[in-house]
Amino acid sequence: MSKNRKTVHYDGTCDFCKVVVSKLDTNKVRLSDASRSSLPKGITKKQAMEEIHLVDSDGKIYKNIDVILEIVKTYKFGGLLYKIGHLPGIHRMLQIFYKIVASNRHDIVGQNSRLFWTKNVISLGFISGIVASLNLWTTDRTYPLVPIFDSFARADWLGIITPITIIALLIGILLSPKWRYLSVIFLFLLILIVLTDQSTLQPWVYQYSFMLGVIAYTGIKSKSLISTTANLQLLIGSIYILSGSYKLNADFFVNTFPWLLSPVTDRLLFLTNSLNSLGIYIALFEIVLGVLLLVPRTRQLGIYCAVMMHIGILLLLSPLGLNWNSAIWPWNVTMITLVLILFWNDKVPSIKYAFENKKLALSITVLFIVLPAIGHIGHWDSYLSFSLYSGNTTGAYIQSSLVPSSRANVSGWSQSELNVPAYPEPRVYKSILQ
Repeated sequence: MSKNRKTVHYDGTCDFCKVVVSKLDTNKVRLSDASRSSLPKGITKKQAMEEIHLVDSDGKIYKNIDVILEIVKTYKFGGLLYKIGHLPGIHRMLQIFYKIVASNRHDIVGQNSRLFWTKNVISLGFISGIVASLNLWTTDRTYPLVPIFDSFARADWLGIITPITIIALLIGILLSPKWRYLSVIFLFLLILIVLTDQSTLQPWVYQYSFMLGVIAYTGIKSKSLISTTANLQLLIGSIYILSGSYKLNADFFVNTFPWLLSPVTDRLLFLTNSLNSLGIYIALFEIVLGVLLLVPRTRQLGIYCAVMMHIGILLLLSPLGLNWNSAIWPWNVTMITLVLILFWNDKVPSIKYAFENKKLALSITVLFIVLPAIGHIGHWDSYLSFSLYSGNTTGAYIQSSLVPSSRANVSGWSQSELNVPAYPEPRVYKSILQ
């Protein structure tokens, strides 16, 4: 054992820190828990608990990213990485990265980690969806904006500012320790955007914004972590059940499902009739999937089913298949990740523990179960009921008086210009066609 070992002083109350230092070679460095051990001259306990410190055999003190680089230097090929890490621009970037990780270190692993990673995955999913549908968030387009009230028209000069602002806020939510305040600002701005254009209220926007609002409201360090997680599980399970229930209709069986499956049936013509007849089972599969996720005993099976379903959807909609609606590709990836984060190895009965926070559980019950159920009789918006690609939504066409036989699909117009389907409500189509 070397007598010239370096000593690393770390925050022993931090689960993430303990995981990291446990990987270090104790023949090269000595570990000291700053929360319980005495510290050398020049390092206060406050400093040691905020940043990792290293003291070499000569008593020289390193902190922040320099500690990591000093440790890396002792390993094979570490000298090259050490030199690269000390290049001016790279060193500064590493310092910023370290500070971001350090400010979130108590949430990266441990009891807070489910909600921490859920918040981050939602932010990344939101950013990806906005980038994929950039024209949806601007005013520089031919497809009309459809405000909820005529007086809520969006000014043209906000066209480029809107997507930049919301993406910047989402990056802040992803990285900043002040993410809860940024979430409030973001959600307020998003409400204003939706008021000025109903087309932005896509199902993924509705889901992400509500989930982000839940986490911002409860926090990720609160005493109600189990209840908050259970409520998010209830929300996700309800989405699958709703989506499947809206697919139980003839149009999905006869038109929508065969179209979605066409990349497969076009190559396997002899299976076309057999595969196309599976539409009803796909709808029922999605309903059962939601139930499986909500029941602890069947949860792992539900996870496997959800992952398999979303991978299948991605392949069908990807360039390997229909090459259609790339704005929802990130949504499918996000759903896979959310299911894994929220449900994997979790044995808590979702419905029971969700109602420990009665206000939140009732809000989810009303918005994601009761009102969407009413949507089956036409009294709630289809997209707020997650009736996407269900064959159960309203469509509209523009027909020329000069060429009566020619007509254009409004949703096709929206898809081609905004990269999202039209918001499928009669009031929206009437406003567009005025």
